[in-house]
Amino acid sequence: MHNPELTKTFAAAGPIGAYRFVTLQNEGVIAQVSEATQPVLGVMDRLPAASAGDRVDVVLLGIAEVEAAVAITAPALVVSDAEGKASLPAAAVTEPEEAAAPAAQVVGLALTSAQPGEVVSILLR
Repeated sequence: MHNPELTKTFAAAGPIGAYRFVTLQNEGVIAQVSEATQPVLGVMDRLPAASAGDRVDVVLLGIAEVEAAVAITAPALVVSDAEGKASLPAAAVTEPEEAAAPAAQVVGLALTSAQPGEVVSILLR
């Protein structure tokens, strides 16, 4: 299920895998998310993957498709992993010293279920 409401074209700073979360590297330039704590701009949900310098549309708002890193059962809140794939938020923090560690940003709600390597539909927030 793919239903983008708002898309914008950006230049790829480097390789970006298909169906991956992206972050804004600098004005007009995006990169694939490479750390789970990076701010997510949107989703590059096209085939084939992008190379450095390619112009790509990024879904900023709406329903986008993202490759799942883990098993996801809808409905579920979704974060990005360090490879730009959809993952689940970490379990609740139990140790006070762990609370200072930066947490991954919840970027949307899974509308479909998926196994690792499959594409999951996510309502971006």
